[in-house]
Amino acid sequence: MSDEGMTGLDTGGLFARLQQRYSLRADPLAMETPFFPDAQRQHALETLRHLCGFGDLALLVTGARGAGKTRILEELVRSESARLEFVRLHSGSLTSIQALAKALLAAAHRSLLSTEASADAIFGFFRWSETATRKGRRLVLLLDDTDQVAPEVIRVLLSAHAASDTSSSAVPLLSGSDQLVQSLGLAGSGGDLAGGHQIHLRPLTRDEVSDYLEPRVHAAGGKTSELLSDHFLERIHELSRGSLGGIRRVTPAIWLDLAAAPVNSGSNSRRLAGLRWPALAVLLLGLSWWLVSQQYDSMIADELIAQPEPEPERARAIITLGPDSPELPKLEKDPDGSAGLEESASTAAAAASGQVFEPDSELKVDTAPAVGSTSEPEPEPEPEPEPEPEPEPEPEPEPEPEPEPEPDAEGQVAFQPENPARYVAVEELRRQAGSTAQYIAGYNESTALRFLAQHSNTPGLRYTRSERAGRDWFVVFYGNYTDPESARAAVKSLAGPLGSQDIWVRPLSNM
Repeated sequence: MSDEGMTGLDTGGLFARLQQRYSLRADPLAMETPFFPDAQRQHALETLRHLCGFGDLALLVTGARGAGKTRILEELVRSESARLEFVRLHSGSLTSIQALAKALLAAAHRSLLSTEASADAIFGFFRWSETATRKGRRLVLLLDDTDQVAPEVIRVLLSAHAASDTSSSAVPLLSGSDQLVQSLGLAGSGGDLAGGHQIHLRPLTRDEVSDYLEPRVHAAGGKTSELLSDHFLERIHELSRGSLGGIRRVTPAIWLDLAAAPVNSGSNSRRLAGLRWPALAVLLLGLSWWLVSQQYDSMIADELIAQPEPEPERARAIITLGPDSPELPKLEKDPDGSAGLEESASTAAAAASGQVFEPDSELKVDTAPAVGSTSEPEPEPEPEPEPEPEPEPEPEPEPEPEPEPEPDAEGQVAFQPENPARYVAVEELRRQAGSTAQYIAGYNESTALRFLAQHSNTPGLRYTRSERAGRDWFVVFYGNYTDPESARAAVKSLAGPLGSQDIWVRPLSNM
């Protein structure tokens, strides 16, 4: 949801109410100045100034919507128009490669020929821009909202820049969202761009929101203790999500206590609407569980009712035989060889009436076998244990391989500068104290040598080689001074263009 949707208010019509409530002289949210330097915005601006003038890379400024990308580009144009020539490209008009070629050739004051291919014209523009740099004015192609342009058009632009002499050709400066790098396929190993440099603008923290609003509230005549209280800052940071554009949209409504009620009621209604269907699902599940449990209980009850009573155990009748008994049971053998027993009618009648005869010798016969009785089988003989196999002899351990000798560090080829008289090793510089003035830097040693050749009458210029993103990084610098002020004063005293060029004063230990 956008910030406008959260407030539902037109911030431009709220200034009269803010002026009446807080006695403001001006609208603090409409002030473009002063430029906000915190949250690494000043560092991003200085990096753009340096790389636009002396770098050899395509530049990408990325960030979320309202992060301040357009504001930084405007501040760069305002501060560097005297030194650089900015060519603005409008994203809405770059609908094809042919449209891009016409826009670039218009900056070169010529039109696209009917027999000329659009891609060739774009490559030719970057070769033409090298001559403009040699004349002392470098071109910067400024393209805001790059996400609105087709990715294949931007890829042709970047390919033409990479094919030219990047140290002197026009510098592409693009701005867009965080997905711009992925959409253009520029992500390289280690997070670096292939032939480019990315500057990301992060959201503001709560304290940085206070730092952004404080000078504007002062300029408008408001009270910071009232307008920048902890309650207001928390609400502003929460609703704006740390975006400069979001701060300008939601702050007037928060100061007038118009943003809290819609946000809370809307969030509560959305929360209740979101819980409606889960609650209905839980209710249906509970109802179905109750129905299934009732059916299960009724089935168990029916099974218990229909179950027959267990039959009583058959009693064993003991018959006593003797000489006084009327008849003796006749034993016959069954055809399978087992002995059977036949009771006479009188014996059965005596057993049924419970009469017991006392014989000289008695024989007890079970008329019915016991329920569940079985004859125990004879145990089978246990098998003899097999003899255990003899253990095989363990194999002898193989001899460990001898460690390979480490490569000799002296066999590596050391870097040999093409101009040893003007070269200083970076290790030697980092051991020194003080500051120096950096003029240019690039991946190619030819960039540094070309700059030294153009200013050969200044023997104090030196260059060194360090490492950046796994590649060689050549830097041209001037002098060794005790403090940054001495370095700037010494550069201003130089004759010719070296004294007027923008420099980067940095410690030698960070080279």
